[in-house]
Amino acid sequence: MNVQGKEYIVPTVCITGWSGSGKTAFIESLIKNLVSKGYKIAALKHNAYNFQMDKPGKDSYRHKDAGASTVIISSKNKVAVIKDTEKEEEVIDLVNDNVDKSFDLVLVEGFKAGNLPKVEIYRPNLNKGTITNEINLISRIVNDKTIEDLLMHVDEISEILIKNYIL
Repeated sequence: MNVQGKEYIVPTVCITGWSGSGKTAFIESLIKNLVSKGYKIAALKHNAYNFQMDKPGKDSYRHKDAGASTVIISSKNKVAVIKDTEKEEEVIDLVNDNVDKSFDLVLVEGFKAGNLPKVEIYRPNLNKGTITNEINLISRIVNDKTIEDLLMHVDEISEILIKNYIL
């Protein structure tokens, strides 16, 4: 997929919907489904607010609080980077700078704007319109019932993603 003259190095699909639609539960179940089939999945979560990853009093928090523009937290199993940005990063840059070709798919939660292919979780009872235009729409799951009813669509979406984006 090409965006602004750049190419995603790994197929990238957005799961979108209004707050309260069930998208986090859906993406969590979708990741489990794809991983159980042997696929390596990366997830990118958009946060519209000024999130806080660290806990006050912890060393890395204290480093950032002291004025470090970037703090890297590393252990034998994980790495996290907390850095200041001048503006919101583009999805393609976040993906290409943090995911390598060993991954089969990147699932993005949020980022309502943009031209990524999207699966939209739509709940009419939220009294908000749909988000995704038909050009970028892979599937729109309409659900005003329970989370369990929403999750019944995970296998179907998983198969669509494998057929059209992973393989």
